[in-house]
Amino acid sequence: MTDHPTDQQLTDIAARAEAATAGPWGTYEFGGDTLIEIAAGLEETGTGYRARREICRLEVEPMDNDPQHHEWTAEEDWEQVRADAAFVAAARTDVPVLLAEIRRLQTELARRVQCGDCGAVGDVNLGEDGRSYLYPSGQIGH
Repeated sequence: MTDHPTDQQLTDIAARAEAATAGPWGTYEFGGDTLIEIAAGLEETGTGYRARREICRLEVEPMDNDPQHHEWTAEEDWEQVRADAAFVAAARTDVPVLLAEIRRLQTELARRVQCGDCGAVGDVNLGEDGRSYLYPSGQIGH
């Protein structure tokens, strides 16, 4: 992978985000601190929760098949499950925001140029004298 996403990678990410169940997604805990469910359209009703669709369920049942993994206490494990669930649930709204910002920055960068002589960076504008200038630096284009 490159140090920045390719256009195809961004297109693939956007397609996955678009295909996923509409958000927002939320989390709720049940099972006596052993289960967290991520659900779309989650609402607290006063007597429980209602949702359009269950997305996934996370359990406090670490696989611990990695010899490098240290043993967690029950509290550490539960906090990690909570953190993982919050991350997954937020991804439904975070990913489209991040994609939009990447596309906006790509568009902005595509309009900007850097002068090979003086290093100034900006948008190219045509001055009243007919010469090209970099905006906002005011440098004359070379």
